Amino acid sequence: MFASELAKPSSLCLGAVDAESSRLVGYLIISRYVDAWHVMNVAVEPARRRQGIASLLLNRLFELTAGRSRRGYTLEVRVSNAGAIRLYEELGFRPRGVRRGYYTDNREDALIMWKDPVSEPARS
Repeated sequence: MFASELAKPSSLCLGAVDAESSRLVGYLIISRYVDAWHVMNVAVEPARRRQGIASLLLNRLFELTAGRSRRGYTLEVRVSNAGAIRLYEELGFRPRGVRRGYYTDNREDALIMWKDPVSEPARS
């Protein structure tokens, strides 16, 4: 599934690279579905978490896709992942439902979150 998402023409992949080591420390994969963007995966190397890398990737995504969605952005996150839920809420995502038994490894529920469309890139 991961490889097929990377190969889709409607997917966008972003990476965060450490400037000193040139190592990939985080990435984001998003797919466009009709009139919404679905965040498929956001991952940051464990030793580099809580340094703003996921926020940087997501904010760059919003810049690149501004004005290109009627319904906005959606994602699923494990209900137990309080840190990720907090991050997504800080970026404007809001809970809209639950997918029962969504994760195949342990049948954990997923919280469905949505963010309204970004109409234009943020000004710095």
